[in-house]
Amino acid sequence: MIYKKVIYFAFLLLLLFSLLYECSKPEIDPNNPYLGVKTALIKTLQSSIIDGDTLWTFPDDRIYAMTRCPIGSKYWVDHYNKFGQKIKTQWFGENDSLIDWETNKYDRNSRLIISKYYQSPHKLRRTIKYHYDKNGLLLEKSNFSKASKSQDREIYTYNSNGIITEFQDYWNGELKIKDTYTINPEGKHTQRIRCYPNGDTLFVVNYFYPTDDLIEESYYLPENDSLSFTLLKKIKNGNIIERTTIRDDRIRNIDRFEYNLNNQLIVQIRTVPSRQSGPPHKTLSEHHLDNKGKPISDLIFDLTDGKKTILQKTEYECTYY
Repeated sequence: MIYKKVIYFAFLLLLLFSLLYECSKPEIDPNNPYLGVKTALIKTLQSSIIDGDTLWTFPDDRIYAMTRCPIGSKYWVDHYNKFGQKIKTQWFGENDSLIDWETNKYDRNSRLIISKYYQSPHKLRRTIKYHYDKNGLLLEKSNFSKASKSQDREIYTYNSNGIITEFQDYWNGELKIKDTYTINPEGKHTQRIRCYPNGDTLFVVNYFYPTDDLIEESYYLPENDSLSFTLLKKIKNGNIIERTTIRDDRIRNIDRFEYNLNNQLIVQIRTVPSRQSGPPHKTLSEHHLDNKGKPISDLIFDLTDGKKTILQKTEYECTYY
């Protein structure tokens, strides 16, 4: 009799733990390209042509830092859990020495809630926390620096339809910048005004919608209400397929984007018209994916002289669960 009770009690415990586990499992995005990836070793190399041969080297630190790498890093490794969430990034330098790393924590709705950044060996540099409302909209992002004891905050406000109406940026507890948005009856932004705490305007953005698939953003400076530049964005299936930057009544650059059937970016072409009578400067970025949509490599080419000269490549070496 006692034996049967023990078995029954153990069964109830197993059932309870199973229910708790199922309830704690995060929502899974089936289109997440990192779903099933365990680690991704990522390194960026730049090309140099010497005596007709292509020589690959690590980029200059100042250039490489633009790819979110700390100074001195040679490559980084992203770690993922079984749900495709990035839980850790490690940056490595010479002789595979660990320089910095970060850790991420998510809630059951797969929303990032805490990021911690460390400097080798075990120095916590800063902690970033994210707070959301019941609908998943980001309400606050707080950045606490361990070294300076300072805390920066970003606060977001929305209307009843979930459209942002205000943004506030605090540095070390003091309000530095505030954005105020105007929304039309169709629920689209028509204006954004960025101000300093004293009310002085930093810039104004006016939004126009000539057609359903075109957005015009005009940036104005407060001095004489002068136009700084204009962005024209063509939209298709929710993705930007073309973006044109206009300054001083002249096109400064045109970016064109292509996506696969899963809405993953695979091609970007940038064209910068020449200020002289020469040909425009063109670059091509290719994002190569496998048949499951997982990254293989990123390549950047120069197309200016009519040839396809490779400038830079980023390689992804993935391991899987």
